[in-house]
Amino acid sequence: MDPSGHKWLFSLITNMHQTLAARLFIVKKLIHKYDSIDDFFHFYIHSSGLFYGYATHHLLSNFKSEKTWSHADHYKVSMTEGLFAAYFFAHKEKIIKKENIPGLIQEAQEKIYEFYVLYTIEEGYFKKRKSFLLFHTHNKHNIFEKLEKIIDYRINNFSMLTKGFWKGSQFNIFSYIDILYFIHWLQGDYLYDKRSEIKKSILKTMIATSNTNPEQLERQIIHYYITSGNLPKNIAAELQKDIAHHITLEDICNQSNHPHIIKRLMIEHAIIVLLSNQTEEDSKNNYLQKLSELCHISEDELQYSNLLIENFISHNKEHILYIRHKFKLNYITRNFTSRFYTFFIKNKSKIITELSQNKELLELLWKAKNEKLSDEEREKVKSQIIDILKTIPSLTIFMIPGGSVILPLLLKIIPEEILIPSSFRNK
Repeated sequence: MDPSGHKWLFSLITNMHQTLAARLFIVKKLIHKYDSIDDFFHFYIHSSGLFYGYATHHLLSNFKSEKTWSHADHYKVSMTEGLFAAYFFAHKEKIIKKENIPGLIQEAQEKIYEFYVLYTIEEGYFKKRKSFLLFHTHNKHNIFEKLEKIIDYRINNFSMLTKGFWKGSQFNIFSYIDILYFIHWLQGDYLYDKRSEIKKSILKTMIATSNTNPEQLERQIIHYYITSGNLPKNIAAELQKDIAHHITLEDICNQSNHPHIIKRLMIEHAIIVLLSNQTEEDSKNNYLQKLSELCHISEDELQYSNLLIENFISHNKEHILYIRHKFKLNYITRNFTSRFYTFFIKNKSKIITELSQNKELLELLWKAKNEKLSDEEREKVKSQIIDILKTIPSLTIFMIPGGSVILPLLLKIIPEEILIPSSFRNK
């Protein structure tokens, strides 16, 4: 499949039928893990990389041709899969009971189309082509073709050619929020009616954050987002004025009107900006504390967001266009290690409880105390520890690609009574 070619959506959904059958257990486990659909959305955008504009893997499809795809291709596929995954979450009881999965995929496709017709019908491109949006259920290929074009339109960054492609990405950096709009639309909430306000609030938060210690790199990141966000000209112009006028957090107090998940996104984009400057750690923490209080974000949520972002950047720094060769990896890694340690100390009792209930794992750890484990046994210990950690809601960082890389840090925290000797930790 070529995601930038014709009939890519038909190929994706065909592949999805096959892949979902093989990965149904994983999808069921993931969907069952979250009570809130907003929490599922938050996990998905970070685990897929959509939040960072760099898609790392695909949940619902598997193509041999993936290695030849561009960043924009991977982003488009992950974004489309996110829409389907959101529909599956909204109908999780059918997934868990394995009720007519092919039919569920068909329903999701039709609902995604219906959502985008309502979402885009007033946008300039489709306003002139309303006949294109007519829904003909008797022609499946007609639906594929129309939905494919709509998704292409939503993801493409039309400002690249008008404002200079070097200033922005190949795709609309904010299009991932469509998944959240779709989730809320399924629940009868027309959150997308506030899409301009939401983009503005995120960008204004980034601008206010950059004003804490104005540096060229921070401004480059903000210009990147403004150029890549497919913003209306009047909003883009307003934001450019905000940059010049040095707005503060007090100037964006209206953010309290947004849902909790939007406030989390605002803070996480602020973290991206803060990671790029040389401000002292105490100053950054004080600023984020003030912002989180303003947004009614808990301390645990703030620390978790920091962990997610620092972990992802540490492992994918070279691939993220707007931060490539800019962020100081040693600085991020040092902060992540310290934050990770503190975060796990808080959860140590839960970890100990979960570990102590796994008989096979305890036997292997006891064996490791007296003799060398085989490669297979060491891999089994590692995978079982990670599986256990995935069951603890606050430790879903281990479900993020690259999460298992931080396991050695955890092994330094687990106390001796859990039967892990220093010789094993070193191995």
